[in-house]
Amino acid sequence: MSALVYSIPVFLMIALEGLGISPKSKTRKMLLNISTIAIGLLIGFPISVAIFPALTIKNGKDIEDRFH
Repeated sequence: MSALVYSIPVFLMIALEGLGISPKSKTRKMLLNISTIAIGLLIGFPISVAIFPALTIKNGKDIEDRFH
């Protein structure tokens, strides 16, 4: 499930370095790393959660009374 979340930033960084637009300064490189991780989480996490179905389904009558 987490393979997609971890692979998106890696592919983005490889693509940027391949295009020759990877930043050279330490601060900009750190910002780029953080932004690619955020993009990976924003894109990959919902997709990986949506792939797997819910394991259990609870009826409203089966839960505790305080949740009715």
